[in-house]
Formats: sequence, structure tokens, C-alpha cells
Amino acid sequence: MEIKHTFNQADLDTLTARAIDRYKNSVVGHGTLNGAIIQIAGDNPADYTRQVMQLALDGYTLHDTLSPSLGGAAGHYIGFFVKPDNIQLDDIAQLKVTTEADYRSELRRQYDLHLETMVAESVARADKAEAKKAEEKRAKLVEQARKDAIAALGEFDA
Repeated sequence: MEIKHTFNQADLDTLTARAIDRYKNSVVGHGTLNGAIIQIAGDNPADYTRQVMQLALDGYTLHDTLSPSLGGAAGHYIGFFVKPDNIQLDDIAQLKVTTEADYRSELRRQYDLHLETMVAESVARADKAEAKKAEEKRAKLVEQARKDAIAALGEFDA
């Protein structure tokens, strides 16, 4: 039986689609290094407004489902913005490269693990066969030594 650890484009496509979906729904800094969403925070309305205006000039858009928190008990102003398409396209291009490299690396890791398992099993079988042969040889030596000892001593007669 032949077992292959080969590249499968459909598997890579699935992994890439999942990675892109995670990216599109991730906020940078919330357990991820990269995402399509950024969070801004300001300690006062003027600081927050300056950040919003700069992001708007840079092509960022207000996220349509993550609600901003304005004011709050601590006086913080928080908003969520979506990166512009050109930045997202660059991020996704890099994400595709990383996903493929990770996939190929995982294939190699699985192959190496499988190879080492097969080698270990083969060596264990050979060791077991050698041990059995050695045991049989020892049993023959013991039997021959017993015969030689009886020949030297004679049969027990009492």
C-alpha cells in the first residue's frame, strides 16, 4: 500500500478561504497580528475626532456592525474601522503566501512523522525477530549443554 503526503490544491483553497474569512472578521490587536478591522481609541472627543478624520482621509471606513463607544464611564472614545481595499488586498496576498507555506510545512511535518513511525516499527519488528532467533539459539544451546552434562554424568539412577 502506498500512502502519499502530497500537495492538494483543494485543501489549500479551503485553508486559504478560512484564513481570509478570519482576516476579514478580525480586529488587529485582539488576539491577532493582522485583520481587516482596526480599533482606535481617544481620551477626549477632539483626539478621537482627529483620528477619525485621518482614517477617513486614508480611505478607512466605519465598521458597519461593531458599534463605537463614545463617552463611556471612563471618558474613552472607541471606534472600529475597516482597512481600505488596497491595504486588504496586500494583506490577503501575504496571507495567501503564508497559508501555502504553512500548509506545505505541515505536509512535510506529517510526512517526516509518518516516515519516522514506519522506520521505528520496521526496526522494532526486526529487533523482535532477532530476539526470537537469539532465544531459539539459546534454547538449543541449553538443550545441547544439558545433553552433554547428562552424557558426562550419566542418567540419574537412585
